[in-house]
Amino acid sequence: MRAQKRLVVGLCGISCTGKSAIAKTLATLLDCTLRRVGDAIRARSKEKGIAHDALTLNDHQTIDDTTRHLAQSGQSCLIIDGTFLDALLSDMRNVIKIELTCEDAERRRRFANREGNDGIQIRDDCDRRLRYSLHGSRRGETDLKIDTTSKTPDEVAREIMLWLQTNTTKI
Repeated sequence: MRAQKRLVVGLCGISCTGKSAIAKTLATLLDCTLRRVGDAIRARSKEKGIAHDALTLNDHQTIDDTTRHLAQSGQSCLIIDGTFLDALLSDMRNVIKIELTCEDAERRRRFANREGNDGIQIRDDCDRRLRYSLHGSRRGETDLKIDTTSKTPDEVAREIMLWLQTNTTKI
């Protein structure tokens, strides 16, 4: 009998596609450890006493190295959410990569609710520059793509669970 592999799911996508909320819901439903790359960035920024967008590339690479290490070597089921996971985890075969998308108007609405302003375009531009600095033009393939525009985090998490049950032997 073959040993069951550890479940590692990476949720990627641009800002305000629902990564964090869906990751939290999915981690709860699957009883998994949760790694939120954005939380790691905010923690490192706080530790250094600087804004998150002032972190160095070295800081980001350290966070990325930790994320890769957790994906490769942890013992428990792991859910990771991060904007660039498609590129960061592109060479890792043991990770199920799921891209979340959302229509621009809904992303703007979500960003305004969260940040209190309409700066989504500025955020997207900063993210594009950071992605290129860290990963060049590399884009990894994903196993599943879900449009979150008109779905709740719970609906998306359940859709992912159904897909995992149908397409893997890991849960």
